[in-house]
Amino acid sequence: MGQTIYHTHTSIYSRDESPTQDSTTALKQVSSMEIWGLPAQGGAFPCVKAYRRPQAGRGIEFTTSEVPTPGYGSPFEARWLYCAPGILRCTPTVSLNSGGYAVITVLTIRNLQP
Repeated sequence: MGQTIYHTHTSIYSRDESPTQDSTTALKQVSSMEIWGLPAQGGAFPCVKAYRRPQAGRGIEFTTSEVPTPGYGSPFEARWLYCAPGILRCTPTVSLNSGGYAVITVLTIRNLQP
């Protein structure tokens, strides 16, 4: 079974400030125009996670043309899974950096955690 290529779109996503989404990380994401993610809690494969909403408090807000991986996340949360061997549903445009993070490219990003 091959991988499916999904059509692109643009939506607004956000990530709340947290120990893994701190001010230093936000500055790096702004300068690189990338969002990064490790495996979700209890997961085995790197993925980028974000809320499907504008940012209301401290955190970051971004747009991307990358389509979230179908079948993962929820109506409130998007996930972009890296296409590791053995994964049938993933987002082919997600890359993996040298630190083992899944990476998506963003079109715009707004840092709300100065």
